[in-house]
Amino acid sequence: MRKIYLIVNNMVLNNIDYLNDESIDERRVKRPLSLEGESFAASLINIKELQNITSIYSSGFSSALCTAKYLSNHLNVTINIENKLNERKVGQTNKQTNFQYYKENQEHDFNYKMPNGESFNMTKDRVTKAFKELTKINQDEEIAIFTHTIAVNSLLSNWCEVAYNLDNNLILNFNDKVVEPISDKIILELVFNDTMNLLEVNNIECN
Repeated sequence: MRKIYLIVNNMVLNNIDYLNDESIDERRVKRPLSLEGESFAASLINIKELQNITSIYSSGFSSALCTAKYLSNHLNVTINIENKLNERKVGQTNKQTNFQYYKENQEHDFNYKMPNGESFNMTKDRVTKAFKELTKINQDEEIAIFTHTIAVNSLLSNWCEVAYNLDNNLILNFNDKVVEPISDKIILELVFNDTMNLLEVNNIECN
């Protein structure tokens, strides 16, 4: 069996004003972690399940890289930046954009997207390709992947049943068990057999 860990840290700095004319996607890539986000990132060195990591991959987002740096330093493992692990690209927006409508549409229509943006399915194709490549390169190794909410959900949809809760929000089920929804932070342990069939999805407790 081999284990791969998906790590998401959504605790980013909110009290920021952008004085330059940048797109929402450009801003998201550079957005730094909050103090709470840095604290969570630093705590990863104490997670016993992560002590045998031999390869670390991160998206190109500042939040992911800054989360990975503590474990990288602790284990003396280089961070490999793979932009195919980036979060879904939102695309063209304006002051009238209804982001709640956008979110709901993307959760129910996996081909829905903004102009110049990515749909759930497009994100899934990109992240799945990256996942297959890096697991092939690092056979039999334990890998930590620092990425993002939609990237993780789209990847997991390769193996999980997609459903909706009573609030009509997207949920994922694996072996009749609901995968822990991603909020501020999460560490998911994926356990595969020797032929890379997924056996377990476990939520690793973190502070």
